[in-house]
Amino acid sequence: LLEESVHADLDAEAFLRRVQSDIPLQDHERDSQTLSLTRTLYAQMLDLHRRGMNGLWARLLKNNFAPLTVGQFDYVVGNPPWVNWEHLPDEYRQATKPIWERYGLFPHGGMDTILGKGKKDISMLMIFAVMEGLLKEGGKLGFVITQSLFKTSGAGQGFRRLQIPQNGGKPTPLAVIHVDDMVSLNPFEGASNRTAVMVLEKGKPTKYPVPYTVWRKAEGTHFTYESTLAEVQAATKRLRFSAEPVDPRDPTSPWL
Repeated sequence: LLEESVHADLDAEAFLRRVQSDIPLQDHERDSQTLSLTRTLYAQMLDLHRRGMNGLWARLLKNNFAPLTVGQFDYVVGNPPWVNWEHLPDEYRQATKPIWERYGLFPHGGMDTILGKGKKDISMLMIFAVMEGLLKEGGKLGFVITQSLFKTSGAGQGFRRLQIPQNGGKPTPLAVIHVDDMVSLNPFEGASNRTAVMVLEKGKPTKYPVPYTVWRKAEGTHFTYESTLAEVQAATKRLRFSAEPVDPRDPTSPWL
């Protein structure tokens, strides 16, 4: 409605009449406040439009609010950002620190936490936040992630608990269904990251050993972003391994 009305150059009062007709308000005590905020928002967007500024504001707002309204899904697939804790801006660290702590992703404390000991990667935070907010119980998530989550001591320790804490309730377990280790394959052209693909299921505990496929390419082989899946498969071996914690008494220990 915002986007259509702005492009039609409706004035604020005409837009409000349209909103009240198409989206009846339920809470009459808050009607006046809601209308006031809506009028202010529309006036700002109309002003930007009339000054020839970027016309994507309504879509940006829609995208920003989408996670609050889209519900939960059977499958989530993605490639979250890979940024180490110590490379995040200080303000972002402070803003997100309570979320890291809530998910138990800080196995260290004090100065270790401040200094970012263990090379914690923001992809860990994304995995837990997305699984909790967007994935149904029994749903599966497939993410391209850094292989260090499974191998490094300290960094992946909190992640390898493989559970989502619940306030005062029983944690939600996460089952690792499969991992594809693409470190040797090095699929991202010009980058040296340790790439893996992981599939998790929400609501089940992880059972070890976990199926773990290692991708190896033939010597001298070079792939680009234009390479097809068939070309990659023809020039690679996929070695079927299993993975489990190196210390059977500690499920958070690095995988072997």
